Amino acid sequence: MFDRLGAHQKMWVGYRGTMNLVFEVANLFQANAKEAQKLAHN
Repeated sequence: MFDRLGAHQKMWVGYRGTMNLVFEVANLFQANAKEAQKLAHN
C-alpha cells in the first residue's frame, strides 16, 4: 500500500478534485519522463 503525507486533506471529488487528479497524473508522467531521459543518456 502506498501512503502519502497529507493525502487525506486533498480534494478528490468535484471540479477541484478533477483538477487535482489531472495535475497529479501530469506530474507522474513528467517525473517518469525525466527518469527515462537520464537512463537513455547513460
